[in-house]
Amino acid sequence: MIKKTFDQRTETFYIVFKQGKHAIARFLKPNFSHIYILKKDKYNWMLIDPVRSRLAVDILAIPTEQDAVRALMGKLDHALKIDFYHRDTASQFGYVGLLNCVTWAKYILGINVLSLTPWRLYKRLVNMCDHDKIKFGIKSVQRI
Repeated sequence: MIKKTFDQRTETFYIVFKQGKHAIARFLKPNFSHIYILKKDKYNWMLIDPVRSRLAVDILAIPTEQDAVRALMGKLDHALKIDFYHRDTASQFGYVGLLNCVTWAKYILGINVLSLTPWRLYKRLVNMCDHDKIKFGIKSVQRI
């Protein structure tokens, strides 16, 4: 049994799974071919979207009191709310993988799980065992 003590501060990320518009999207599970991440601080919502040629980061013109996740999601999109304990920023592992939206999302979230597609990442996060949650400092994972 792993026992770790965590700082009581938390940070929340919202990861949205949607249908992508790239050529390989037709070979992936429908509505699980692209990922973007939303994060909120006291003043702003931030959108982190790994597109084909770059990592797009935008501050949204949506007040923090509003639910930007539901405002941006399409009817067929899926989202997870992931609460992390405050973690040490020194990484204990490196990142290896294709340079795609899944690898970017895992890097931004600070998790190192075996998944190459958005569907696999979604299933891995939803079904994560307590041991892995402790390992990555995850407090909770909730479907939205």
